[in-house]
Amino acid sequence: MLFKAAKFFLYAAVFAIVIVSTATLFPFIVGKYAWFRAMVDLALVCFFAGLLVDWDNGRHYITRLKQVWRSPVFIAVTVFAAVFVLAGFFGVRPSFSFWSNFERGEGGVQILHLYAFFVLLATLFREDKDWRKMFWLSMVAASLMILYGVLVGFGGHIGSWGTMGVKFGIPGFRFQGSFGNSEYVPGYLAFMLFFASYLLLGAKRGWRSPQSIGIIVLMFLFVIFSIMSGTRGGFLGLMAGALTALAYIGFYKKHWRKWLILGAVLALVAVALLVEFREFQLLQKIPGVSSILRLRLNEQDLADLTTRFEVWDIAVQGWKERPLFGWGPENFRYLYERHYEIQYFSPESGFGRWFDRAHSTVFDYLSQIGLLGLVSYLAVFVTLGLLLLKKKWHEAAKANEKRMILQGLFVGILVTYLVQGTVLFDALALYLPLFTLFAFALYYFPPGAPGASQSEPTGQIKPSPITTLVSIFGILLAALALYFGSLLPYLKAKSYIGAERQLVNVRTVDDFGALFDASFNLYSPVGDEEIAKFLGSNVYSMIQNQPEDVARDLAAYVEGRMLKDDLHHLMTLGHIYKSLWVRFGDEAAYLKAEEYYQKAHEIGANLPLPIYALFDLYGTNHDKDNIERMGTIILEKWPQDEETHKVLDRIVVQ
Repeated sequence: MLFKAAKFFLYAAVFAIVIVSTATLFPFIVGKYAWFRAMVDLALVCFFAGLLVDWDNGRHYITRLKQVWRSPVFIAVTVFAAVFVLAGFFGVRPSFSFWSNFERGEGGVQILHLYAFFVLLATLFREDKDWRKMFWLSMVAASLMILYGVLVGFGGHIGSWGTMGVKFGIPGFRFQGSFGNSEYVPGYLAFMLFFASYLLLGAKRGWRSPQSIGIIVLMFLFVIFSIMSGTRGGFLGLMAGALTALAYIGFYKKHWRKWLILGAVLALVAVALLVEFREFQLLQKIPGVSSILRLRLNEQDLADLTTRFEVWDIAVQGWKERPLFGWGPENFRYLYERHYEIQYFSPESGFGRWFDRAHSTVFDYLSQIGLLGLVSYLAVFVTLGLLLLKKKWHEAAKANEKRMILQGLFVGILVTYLVQGTVLFDALALYLPLFTLFAFALYYFPPGAPGASQSEPTGQIKPSPITTLVSIFGILLAALALYFGSLLPYLKAKSYIGAERQLVNVRTVDDFGALFDASFNLYSPVGDEEIAKFLGSNVYSMIQNQPEDVARDLAAYVEGRMLKDDLHHLMTLGHIYKSLWVRFGDEAAYLKAEEYYQKAHEIGANLPLPIYALFDLYGTNHDKDNIERMGTIILEKWPQDEETHKVLDRIVVQ
């Protein structure tokens, strides 16, 4: 019963992608990772408890675990997870690398949960029916993800589910589903297409059965909504994966080759025609076809691509400083702040936006977990690819047509993921099906010969002392992970939104402090930094129309909560105190604004925002010496800045 419960929680974990937690910060993220981690932790508790009280079944699973952990795939995934976590401890902020934050929900704790998910799947899912159920439920989750986007698109909702997102018909519409980000839709649905193919090829009632027709309909919908996401990288990944799968199948089926080649050529011609005639209004009205039409780059697309190249270069420069283990997971923004290059800023175009990711799995892993991390990550895919080169799987593909097709699709999904990952960083929407695929590979490509029976478990009548100790420790560790990794972050994220919604009832600064103190004082390993950041931005807006005493007290309250070594926090404090100085003429506020801007400048010497903030502050105070000093710094870095030239020229004239 306990092992069945563990399977239940693993099945439930795939529904994380459906959750949109409207009561928390980052509603498209916090609820998802809290649910996923909780389900994995509960599955771990049930699994370890099963080893203690149901050894008759438990010994079979221990035997299975001993079999799979010798697999090169299992070893490769284990090494990647270990290096990922280890890189965090060698990074610039180990705690942040491990716990991450609300906005991303990744870090070491997430990788450990994904690894536990992988190990449990590989251990508990020993039969075809287990995987078929997992794939069916994954497709149900994908359908609900799509349903969410459709509800939002038409302005409908079920309770609070479906109240956040983009509506159909708005300019530049791109389908997001329940992800809140269109970039992840095609990658996730590509995995669903593979899972659906496995179910379809294994259908026992033929392709005309209601079940098979249902699968085909779902596959059609997955393709349609992938296109509607308007994600160019995802579309290129799907194309590359499909062509790879066709090439693999054509290698084995010579009499299919001409038809496969014809189909591939027709598909490429169709795409080329769509791109060539993209100006036709009829084509432009088709939702999501922009991902195809954008394959021919316009000026804006080239600018976006240039930005990616710039961020990748910054990632490489940061990696050179810390080559083996990188800066640590989740620490890209610190690398970005310190290694920003002056040539990437244009005074005419403005700064743009901050980057906390390199927006490429390759450059993200290289910069954050170093060369060892990137090599261990790529080694997983090399190991999976080498599986198919083994003689036994080569012979199996020749002997079984359906297996040959599925092996081709397996290669195709790996290529799809890797290609789209060149311009996208990983998140739970991709990690979840990816680690599912890793575990499935251990079932579909077992260490023994195809069809070989599993070895019998040992004849122990009860668990060994080591197994007992490990199980007890595992239960305690999973319970702690559930509390600290899921429950506390969720409650913390919820508490801040709850406090914001109560602002209408606040009458005094003391009321304000008491309201947000409750959120700050709720312990969680993550959250204080982001809550302070959001509150700081809100306070900056609030003080614009408050009396002097209230504005000062609000500024003092949030100042006590902000981090003095965080560039974002320092800039916000600088803005707050500059506003107080401009409104009320307080010299102390001016000095604080200068202090915080200067600290931000010291962190990111080449970042334009602190430099221009100081230049503007001195300009507002008519401080000629400092205006000239900062103006000279600006022109040394960006001599094309005409406005700064004009300001300095006026000073000379005066």
